[in-house]
Amino acid sequence: FPVTIIERTRLVTIEKDGTYSGSDSYDLFGTTFTDTYNGTWLFNDDKTTVSFLETGSSSAEVYTIIELKNKEIKLEQIVNNNTSIFTYTAQ
Repeated sequence: FPVTIIERTRLVTIEKDGTYSGSDSYDLFGTTFTDTYNGTWLFNDDKTTVSFLETGSSSAEVYTIIELKNKEIKLEQIVNNNTSIFTYTAQ
């Protein structure tokens, strides 16, 4: 049956040394769940995409960079013809 996620919070720390860590928290039927992850990240040569390789995974998630500013990055990911846009702002 379909499941609706009511609220989702994603916190990601991206380090200059090429590593990242993060957590996703979401409420489902009155219970809060949190998933944590970490790994390495890398821009492609012309900085049009960024790849995140989670520790323990054999394939990276690749995002197209729509906008890159000093304190904000906007990313696009297309999976199975579904497009997702993510905007991350420095805290």
